[in-house]
Parts: sequence; structure tokens; C-alpha cells
Amino acid sequence: MGCIVLAFSAMAANAVRPHEKGTAAGTLGPAQGLGMVVGSLLSGMLFHAVAGVPCLVCAALLLLVAL
Repeated sequence: MGCIVLAFSAMAANAVRPHEKGTAAGTLGPAQGLGMVVGSLLSGMLFHAVAGVPCLVCAALLLLVAL
């Protein structure tokens, strides 16, 4: 997960103008934290429904990000 966070931060820094980098970095921190909380909740609910589903959803999302 550490590599994904670093790559996402680098992509965001490259996508904005130099004077907007602080705003982009300040927005990414809370967004990543919220994603961890919401992701954990959704994974728990999916695992409760069918045990293998969270792994399949994670694999599909990582493949989507890789494209």
C-alpha cells in the first residue's frame, strides 16, 4: 500500500501547477484517511456477505488503477 500512496501523491503533484501543490497535498491526506475508513467498513460488510469478495474487489480495483 505504501507504494500506491507514494505514486498517487506524485501523480497529484505533477497534475497541478507549482503554486497549487500545497493545496493538492493538503487535500490528499484527508482523502486517503477517509478512504481507509470507508474501505475498511465496506470490506467488512462484503466479507460478512461472502468471504472471498473483498479480495476480488481489491484485485479488480488494483487492475483498474494499473490501466
